Amino acid sequence: MLGVGVANNPRPDLPKAGVAPNADHGFTVSLDADAVSKLKGKVAVMVWVTDSLNKAPGIALDVDPMCLCDAKPCKC
Repeated sequence: MLGVGVANNPRPDLPKAGVAPNADHGFTVSLDADAVSKLKGKVAVMVWVTDSLNKAPGIALDVDPMCLCDAKPCKC
């Protein structure tokens, strides 16, 4: 795990798109710089979401992938 965040940032587009019940489910996550610096080769970065209230298993967000090549952003 390279980063953890809480989905509590305002995103008014989320309810309109039908992907969140209210607008305060946006998020920003910063990756741990020390962990990223140790990555070698191409690595896909995935975002998993969980419901912290009931500890349900996480699900992967269906978004365009982001990749890191030798710890730097690159095309997947």
